[in-house]
Amino acid sequence: MGFSHNLILYPLPSIINTTRMYERKKLIRDIDRTGNKRDYAILMTLLLTGIRVSELVALDRSDVDVSDRKGSMIVRSGKGIKSIHYH
Repeated sequence: MGFSHNLILYPLPSIINTTRMYERKKLIRDIDRTGNKRDYAILMTLLLTGIRVSELVALDRSDVDVSDRKGSMIVRSGKGIKSIHYH
């Protein structure tokens, strides 16, 4: 499908840091090869923001704003029921 392969993988929560870098890259490559944009978006959102799966599932389209150069996301159902803004 050819999604962006020049990705910067930011530090992740400690539970995910135990996964080796090559395993994360392989997972990204495997999902990319399927051509499924939804699965790729889910994986990259989880890896690059560090949000919980439950927070991702609770997102509405109105919580995500994406442009050509940047994006933002509001997580309303996070731990402690607070609003978290990712840019």
